[in-house]
Amino acid sequence: HTLIRDRPRSPRPSAMAAAPGQALMSMEVAPAAAPGQEVMGQVAFASEGWRQHGLTELARHPRVQIQQQRRLLEAITGFEQNNKYMVKDANGTNVFFVAEGSTCLERNCCSGACKAWRMDVHQLGMGGGMEGMQRFLHIERPFTLTCLCLNRPEAFISDGNSGTTLGIVHEPFVCCQPFKFLIQDPAGNDVLEADTPCIQLPLCCPCPCEGTPCNKVVFSVRDAGSGVQVSEIVKQWAWGDFCPMCFSDWDRYFVEFGGATNPEYKAMLMATALFIQMRFFDRRNQDSG
Repeated sequence: HTLIRDRPRSPRPSAMAAAPGQALMSMEVAPAAAPGQEVMGQVAFASEGWRQHGLTELARHPRVQIQQQRRLLEAITGFEQNNKYMVKDANGTNVFFVAEGSTCLERNCCSGACKAWRMDVHQLGMGGGMEGMQRFLHIERPFTLTCLCLNRPEAFISDGNSGTTLGIVHEPFVCCQPFKFLIQDPAGNDVLEADTPCIQLPLCCPCPCEGTPCNKVVFSVRDAGSGVQVSEIVKQWAWGDFCPMCFSDWDRYFVEFGGATNPEYKAMLMATALFIQMRFFDRRNQDSG
């Protein structure tokens, strides 16, 4: 894959940190390379602490799996609680924990493209345990009055401690293509784009049986400048998507980082998978908009 190139930066005053592409050029701390994967740049971190530890951990992994954790009472009654997700590496080892922090009003009232939600990504403690875990990323999806091309949904990814912005996930309005997403740097410049056809078997006739052509929805991730595919996000249907009694086997996503070796890009791709889940595949957030 082609490594994502740097973009010309617009002098937008709201930018709070160097864009991820620029981070490739600031070489201070070398993240560990994943097996068989060349790390093409080194990252200058905007702040010390757990964000650095979390990004260094991300730099080690060529792929991650995001698995939603759902409780039986919630699955049967339909009373929505805050979502929780476990992020695993390629070997199935827990590395991150994601917890939603939305209010009851936000969860159970407004839906679809307007809905607000927020999540925190925690790096797990020693041995992948919940004790001693520390927050290193925050994802904020503010409420918007979205109608067609107006006030399109966005999620802002930031340092979990300092609030420094890492990037933005933006859902543009594209006629006849609802599954398109732009991944932007803090200045609002497009660096990656992800999409998948809106007419395909896994969306029209989803199936939880692995190996069938209806089991996976694949979102191709491309460099916004060259159009070259660098990564992919895969939504895999599970039995819990169809039967509440299979509450332990719920939404699964696989993020293949591929040519996106910069850990800040990896963090934004992981956030994009969560944005896709909340926008289109979480039951309480689905609508026709």
